[in-house]
Amino acid sequence: ENELRDPYSYFIKQDLKQKNIKFIEYESPYKGLYTRKKEPTKKYLDKILILRNIKNIFVKINLDYITEKKIDALNKELNIATCFKLNIKKFLISNVKKFIITYNFYINELQKINPKKIFVVVSYGKGELIKAAKKLNIKVIELQHGTFSKYHLGYSFPNTKKNTYFPDELYVWNSYWKNIITLPIPKKNVIIYPFKYLQTEKEKYLLNKKNKNSLIIFGQGGITDKIIEKIIEKIDTIKKYDITFKLHPNEYHMANNYEKLNYLKERYNFKIVTDINIYEHLSLAEYQGGVFSTVLYEGLEFNCKTILFDLPGIEYMDEFIKKYKPIII
Repeated sequence: ENELRDPYSYFIKQDLKQKNIKFIEYESPYKGLYTRKKEPTKKYLDKILILRNIKNIFVKINLDYITEKKIDALNKELNIATCFKLNIKKFLISNVKKFIITYNFYINELQKINPKKIFVVVSYGKGELIKAAKKLNIKVIELQHGTFSKYHLGYSFPNTKKNTYFPDELYVWNSYWKNIITLPIPKKNVIIYPFKYLQTEKEKYLLNKKNKNSLIIFGQGGITDKIIEKIIEKIDTIKKYDITFKLHPNEYHMANNYEKLNYLKERYNFKIVTDINIYEHLSLAEYQGGVFSTVLYEGLEFNCKTILFDLPGIEYMDEFIKKYKPIII
């Protein structure tokens, strides 16, 4: 509706407004800019981003002997495995300094506001906020924003119930996500809260008819080049389709870097797209293809038949493969 909205928190905000419950929305910049309009309920987080870069020169970190030895061993292993010359100790110390400053900022901020609950869209990367909230006995709730599995470092905590940096509750889209892995919180704290944005979009395109033999393939940061190579390798299998290749949003600016996409475009019924109405395309596509993108789950809602490319990351789809029996190339 010609307005920039966050699809995960927007409906929570609408619920709060209807119930006359006060809230504040904290927003970080996206690529250095704030793209959504300023509102009375919104606060920007420039302050902490600037402060921690200035204050960290005054924070001293002392490593004990055992920790230092562990870091040195880790550094050695990583440099052997990757052929890089990484300085893990410098990296960790820099981030611990930022953590301490950011944590103290949130303690002061939360004490001033004294909220009853905090909703976060992505919990990993927000450890300072979550730890501060737990210290002040404020409930933290995460809204599901994408896929997760036992291979996802943000959600996989094998053999531990310690959750200093994990939310108290996780709102998930349906029972599939509630039961997919064991999280470091009680099962009763994993609560089904349907993805309302997807539901509203689905209703818009209910009457669309599928284009026979249409296939939309999704690129994925880090492995898009491998997906393209797999398409070329198996082109005789899929050239009968009317193919649309959708780049990941983080790769829109890199479209020209993938020269092999142009090779496919010139020789086959193959088109490359970036910023499209993804749900409208899913409603029209007979097939969808990818490796482990979140949108593949959304495509199921639009009755797309699924093709998975057997590439690094397909292990994320173990449970998907068991349940939905996709075609694997």
